[in-house]
Amino acid sequence: MTTGRLIAVLGYSPRWSDRLHPICAARVERAGGMAREGDLVVLSGWSRHSAVQSEAELMAQSWAGIPVELALETDARHTAGNAVAVAEVARSYAAREVVLVTSWWHRPRATALVRAALQRHPLLDRADELAPAPQAELGVTVKLHPGLPRE
Repeated sequence: MTTGRLIAVLGYSPRWSDRLHPICAARVERAGGMAREGDLVVLSGWSRHSAVQSEAELMAQSWAGIPVELALETDARHTAGNAVAVAEVARSYAAREVVLVTSWWHRPRATALVRAALQRHPLLDRADELAPAPQAELGVTVKLHPGLPRE
C-alpha cells in the first residue's frame, strides 16, 4: 500500500568526512519520526570522495524509523541537484505530497528549488551552473516539516 507521500531528506556533510554529520543525522531522525506505513523516503546526497560512502548510504544505515521503502539518490552534489532528483522520484512515484526534511536555514532555498524542479523549470536544466530560486506553484502539495532547531 502506498500513501502517495514522499519524504525527502536532503544530505549535509562537511568537506572531508567519512561519517554522517550530526546535522544530517538529525534530519534522518526527524524523517524517521514522521514516516508512516506506505511512505517512500528519498535520501539524497553524494560522496565527496570515491573511497567514501555517499551521504545517502550513510543516512540509510542510520535509519531507525518504521520499515518503509528507502530510495537512495547518490549523485546530487548541491541543493539544486537534490531538488531535480527528488522531483524525478516524485513524478515516477506519482506522489501527491512531498515533505521536505531539512534544516531551518536551508528550508527557503530547498523549497524554492524543489517547487521549480516539480514544475520542470528550464533553469534547472543547468543546475550545475546556476542556483535559481523561482517561485512557481505546483500541482503537488509540498509540505515543509518545521526546520530543525538551531544547533
